[in-house]
Amino acid sequence: MLSGKISRENGFFFFKFGSQEECQCILQGGPWLFDGRLIILKQWTEHLGLDRYILSSIPVCVRFPSPPLKFWSQEVISQIASIVETPLFMDRATAHAERTEYAKCFVEILAVNRLPKHVTVDVEMQRA
Repeated sequence: MLSGKISRENGFFFFKFGSQEECQCILQGGPWLFDGRLIILKQWTEHLGLDRYILSSIPVCVRFPSPPLKFWSQEVISQIASIVETPLFMDRATAHAERTEYAKCFVEILAVNRLPKHVTVDVEMQRA
């Protein structure tokens, strides 16, 4: 159970948990959103500075609208996401095909790279 939160002007938030197990559950779970935006969580150490540091890579949520149903598998969606960058995981609704209007996958991108506005997947149509 979350037992406290402290915010700082530089955009850092500190959370205190009731146990180490709860802390690990949060750090290993997710993705976590705050105000509709993905947040990056790190466990505090005494050597962690409070200045903003440059991230070499960041997790980004990519949404693929209306994929054809024959593409709706974790393997195929992951292959499509790899066109953008390195796939990390899918949201639950995508992984379990609970929502088929769009697929949502988190990818890890280099912080210096720009995401493409669109991805074209060339599919060879087979006739029976």
